[in-house]
Amino acid sequence: MRYAGIDIGTNSMRLIIIDISNNEFRPVYRQFKTTRIGKDLHKNGFLLDEKIDENTEVFLSLKKICDEYSCDKIISFATEAVRCASNGNVLTERIYKSSGIRVRIISGEEEAKLTFDGAVYSVDKKIIDRKVSVIDIGGGSTEIGYGEFDGSAFVLKKGISFPVGCVNMTEKFYTGGYPVNKNNLMEMGSFIDRKINDLKLDLSESRIIGVGGTLTCLYAIKNDLKKYDPAIIHNKEITADDIENIYCRLLDMPIEEREKLPGLNDNRGD
Repeated sequence: MRYAGIDIGTNSMRLIIIDISNNEFRPVYRQFKTTRIGKDLHKNGFLLDEKIDENTEVFLSLKKICDEYSCDKIISFATEAVRCASNGNVLTERIYKSSGIRVRIISGEEEAKLTFDGAVYSVDKKIIDRKVSVIDIGGGSTEIGYGEFDGSAFVLKKGISFPVGCVNMTEKFYTGGYPVNKNNLMEMGSFIDRKINDLKLDLSESRIIGVGGTLTCLYAIKNDLKKYDPAIIHNKEITADDIENIYCRLLDMPIEEREKLPGLNDNRGD
């Protein structure tokens, strides 16, 4: 069977096509498009009309690719921006009427569970311990799934989602320009620290797996990859010191220079 999955995130829309046989998954095709459905959502509370139009068009272009690859089934989910917007159903209904595909809006807890299950399935079991946490930093939210090995498999014990993501933090604290206002950065850091402290979740004894564009891009930058390649990045490690060094490097880098870095452009699905 050939399945396609289309993920409508706050910042991007992703497509993956896989063949499934004998419980084995083989990726066939990936695509990534920056669509920013969550633009200005934090201040308006609704999806912009032009973003609904744009995202519908991108969805249809990905649906066309699925048809060209003769997919047996197309599954689509929408996450933080669509589930929080007052008019999120406008986008899903527009997509259904134009493509015939029902987009399911999933809760933050379900997103954390799905992310956890996918990560522990695909990661090299040699690099994870009895306790494991999966962190996905998205455009509008961050999901954390904590689980333990029960003797036969890793089982999710707790899945949470909180509204801290790359897009909504950038817009809330005006950190998207250059040079970046240092006071705004400090305010954003304090805000995120408070949100994390409120979670009261101790991950100190668990192996942490990072998924999603933020962490994979950091690895690509650290290793100066000439072309973003998920196969090279998968199962690799990055430290807190590495992330701090990249942060300082990007802070003093003009936007046009940042956009030349692997993973910080729209070519992650190529």
